[in-house]
Amino acid sequence: MAAERAIRPTTVQRKNSLFFGSVKGIQNSAIYNTFIETCKQAGVSFRDYFCKLLRELKKGRTDYENLLPMTICK
Repeated sequence: MAAERAIRPTTVQRKNSLFFGSVKGIQNSAIYNTFIETCKQAGVSFRDYFCKLLRELKKGRTDYENLLPMTICK
């Protein structure tokens, strides 16, 4: 049951990608969904993470390993 819940977002994404209209749209959606799932696994709010990430990128930070959800939202 837990395994089914874990793969559900991927399955829904695969079905929805038929209607994106372009390969670039599918790729962007996959990246976005990867961030969301990574935040879930790290126990971090995606909204909080994304706001912090954008603030840090605006400051010019490029140490991307330290901008991951599990490090930036400690």
